[in-house]
Amino acid sequence: MLLAQVILFSFITKPAQKTAAIVGGVGFGIFIDEIGKFITRDNNYFFQPTIALIYVVFVLLFFAFRKLGETRFVNETEYLINALEISKEAILNDLDRNEKEKALSFLKESGQHDNLTRAFMEMFAQEKLADMKSNLVTKAVRRLQNFYLGIARNNWFIKELTVFFILQSLFLITNAVLVGKSFLLPTLASISLPQKLEILSSTIAASFVIVGVLKLRRKRLVAYYDFKKSLLVSILLTQVFAFYDLQLVALSELVFNIA
Repeated sequence: MLLAQVILFSFITKPAQKTAAIVGGVGFGIFIDEIGKFITRDNNYFFQPTIALIYVVFVLLFFAFRKLGETRFVNETEYLINALEISKEAILNDLDRNEKEKALSFLKESGQHDNLTRAFMEMFAQEKLADMKSNLVTKAVRRLQNFYLGIARNNWFIKELTVFFILQSLFLITNAVLVGKSFLLPTLASISLPQKLEILSSTIAASFVIVGVLKLRRKRLVAYYDFKKSLLVSILLTQVFAFYDLQLVALSELVFNIA
């Protein structure tokens, strides 16, 4: 984390910021891992709550940053400063389309009409900036977005999406029933508290899917919100207990839900 701060203080380019974010993230993960060793009896390096603890921290950070973004008020001066920050890329590197649009939006939101603001608006609106070079990541993201939009406009996509969520709900319910059944049988060892909570959260996620399927014909948009709630419960709640119980094995389930 110290190295990440040194990079941020020493360089002002966007690649430096991305590098610092990666280095700082690795350092933060190691920091959480070290803290976890003090709250467990197992002193092995990969003690059981490691992945779950790191994931819980990321979930809490997600909610904190989301709440901060909702309540944070940006004044006109800050809009102008943000636009000036983006303008550095016009000097150091080529801007991509998203950066150009974001900069123009910030300048408009700044509400200032002095000579400096007008000069920056003219710079971002120049013809030569319209044909900006894009790096491989930007091109890949743009192609992926176009591919998704092309699929989403087809009628069969809605049917396939419905089938997917129905199958997902059946999987969640089946998993909860099987684990719950083994818990109720007196011949088998009782399951742990994280497993109980995983069953409960899986049932809640499956319930949202069932409600969404029932609403799909009458209120399609509302049904999609129910599907979204199901995914959020699975990602932000069920996945915590899955990581606690299965460690890295649960990573494939997380990747599937996010994808």
